[in-house]
Amino acid sequence: MLHGLNDLRVMDFSDNIAGSYATKLLADAGAEVIKIEPAAGDPMRRWSGRRQRSDRAHSDSDSALFQFLNTAKKSVIGEFGDEHVSELISTADIVVN
Repeated sequence: MLHGLNDLRVMDFSDNIAGSYATKLLADAGAEVIKIEPAAGDPMRRWSGRRQRSDRAHSDSDSALFQFLNTAKKSVIGEFGDEHVSELISTADIVVN
């Protein structure tokens, strides 16, 4: 029986399309992907085709691109150096920045 990448744990610190897409592919193949975001959230949450939305008041939802790239991921607020993030990194097989 195929299990894909079920035993793989990935920490995703990326804030660009390339890193987010790479970790999306891993998540789609079964890896556990944890998106680490700053307190203000990943800037891609506010991205639009024309420009980055500067004010969340224009939309209460995440951008379609963010939803597509991160749909199968867990999300954790933090940054390098935070104790809970360091603990997650210590259990990771791959860290994408």
